[in-house]
Amino acid sequence: MAKYRGDGWKLLSAEAHRDAAPETFKIPPLSMRTTLQRGDCAKLLFDIVTHEPEGPVWCVERMWVRVRRVSKHGYVGTLANDPLGGDPDGLVHGSVVEFAPHHIADVSPNGWHVARVHFEMLRPDLDLGLSQHTATHRTRN
Repeated sequence: MAKYRGDGWKLLSAEAHRDAAPETFKIPPLSMRTTLQRGDCAKLLFDIVTHEPEGPVWCVERMWVRVRRVSKHGYVGTLANDPLGGDPDGLVHGSVVEFAPHHIADVSPNGWHVARVHFEMLRPDLDLGLSQHTATHRTRN
């Protein structure tokens, strides 16, 4: 099991989530998850813990990361948005994230989907039907 980074977050395996709920948690085939290129975006599962006065708060967010380069063990990218469900130190738009194909829950070639989501956030008066793609789940210990 992955440990939390010093800044309060870790990546979860999308493959493990798919294996636990194959009928409801779908991910792209391995062939898509192993062939991303610079500029493509990958949706990853971030397990975030923040420390509130009442105690620690955990949330899982699906967030887009833009691939900057292919690495020996997968990819290096930058976070394409800010976390909605928490404020871990150091995890903000542009943060560097290293990840592997097993972390990838969805892909967006050339990041076209990510651009549409950002447009909807800037223009909430226009309904592009994308709000269902943001999922946050918070729990308290």
